Amino acid sequence: MDRNKIKYLLIVLMIFDHIAIYFFPKNDFLIYVFCSLGNLVMPVMAYFIAEGFLYTSNIKKYLLRMFIFAIFSSISISFLDYKHWPSQDMGIIYTFFLGLFGICVYEKTKIKHIFKILVLFLCLILSIFGDWRIFGVLCIYIFHFYRNTKKMWLYFFLVAVLNYIYIGISYNFLGNIFNLSPIFSYFIIKIYNGKPGNKSNFNKYFFYIFYTLNFTIIDIILRLKDNL
Repeated sequence: MDRNKIKYLLIVLMIFDHIAIYFFPKNDFLIYVFCSLGNLVMPVMAYFIAEGFLYTSNIKKYLLRMFIFAIFSSISISFLDYKHWPSQDMGIIYTFFLGLFGICVYEKTKIKHIFKILVLFLCLILSIFGDWRIFGVLCIYIFHFYRNTKKMWLYFFLVAVLNYIYIGISYNFLGNIFNLSPIFSYFIIKIYNGKPGNKSNFNKYFFYIFYTLNFTIIDIILRLKDNL
């Protein structure tokens, strides 16, 4: 399956996730099921971000595009969840931007190695304001630095389990096995054939545009619902 088709699959999974979060009753069992499907999205997109770094024709434009979408998506998320911007949640594209920026600095600059390492750690720290936080940035690092090695999946599974433990301790959900669902994104990445699919601008931007707009649409629906 090419990258475009997988991205559209991820959009469907993301829709299930957001419907569950914003429209299902709290503690409804289906929330866990639908959110587990949504949890598959981030690691696959992190893999594509790491791959995009290798194959993009213009890394500066790639970074700028990610930064712009990070800003707009953070605005839509913030107004939906907190009614103001900026907020404590800058969204997943912000997290992706940090991961991409970290590997760009490491691979493309001529600064001393110690400063490259410091930038990688700084991006990890700044990710606490984004969705998936450190786990999201670590996924990009792992998929980049250990690409096509056996260690890549080993480290990915390890940080996925550590993320599960962190969520369990932080939110008292340690017994909730649904939080281990990101591990199963492995199977989606495995069906990826390495081909990009149609390279139209529509396919290039649609995922990021949809991600940004879907929060605005949900916000409008909830506001209309409250006014009924």
